[in-house]
Amino acid sequence: LGPLTSIKKPLVLLAGNASSLALLNTNKCTRKAFSTTVTPTISASWDLYHLALRELSKMDSQAKLPARRWMAIHRLTLLGHGCANGESWFNIGMVAKCGWIFVAELSVPSSTAGSIDANQSQTNAIRLSLRIVHHTPRVQCFNSSNERLTMLGGMALQFSLPEIPIP
Repeated sequence: LGPLTSIKKPLVLLAGNASSLALLNTNKCTRKAFSTTVTPTISASWDLYHLALRELSKMDSQAKLPARRWMAIHRLTLLGHGCANGESWFNIGMVAKCGWIFVAELSVPSSTAGSIDANQSQTNAIRLSLRIVHHTPRVQCFNSSNERLTMLGGMALQFSLPEIPIP
């Protein structure tokens, strides 16, 4: 018989309702006392709102993000993946409830991808970078003569949003 190889379970990226992202390690699960349920370990977590705010400030320093609930991720799509220089990388497409589209690049060290220990400081080794691919236009107001109003104050810094979150 050949040497035994351990089966590596996948890492799972989850998006929360409050614009949060968490990377779960399903290879390392814990069980609470007197429970039959096992829970995966959170390897890393990010606040998408702050990542998007930092990216938006590079494009327009005065712009204001929509409310946090609108920035929650509605859909995640794996666009590509690969390995290079001892790291696994994943390109992930994200659609927010406000209709904005992001592309994130997640980098995970290949040597630790299946065995990240929550007690180790691997969060620094796991990186997530975000790009805003599409955002809704800013609010524009017109008078009854269809002339654009320019004195909108803070409203001019806001982005147009759908009446309800996208389905």
